[in-house]
Amino acid sequence: MDLHYARKPRHKTIWKEIIGLSVLALVHAPLFLVAPVFYGTLLLLLVRYFYIHKKSHLNVGWAKQNVPWHWDHHMGKNQDANWGVTTDMWDLIMKTRIKHLEDLKNEEK
Repeated sequence: MDLHYARKPRHKTIWKEIIGLSVLALVHAPLFLVAPVFYGTLLLLLVRYFYIHKKSHLNVGWAKQNVPWHWDHHMGKNQDANWGVTTDMWDLIMKTRIKHLEDLKNEEK
């Protein structure tokens, strides 16, 4: 468990993440006037991103099961891989997906 996500007040790295997501929402705010559905979807995805990221740091078992690429990013040998948090789609496209969790399972056999 990542105690930075669990403790109050929040750690500075968590505040940086919250501020970054908020800035992204503010920069896109003018789109609400021309594309409200797009902007609403963006807001939902930002909240979803933070929820999944936080939950994966607080519940390692859940992360291994539901977002193994993010678990691999933190626990794998190569910290310059597996950048996706909510999906590994771009890691697959950019060929930065390294499956460390599967390597560990194969070593245990």
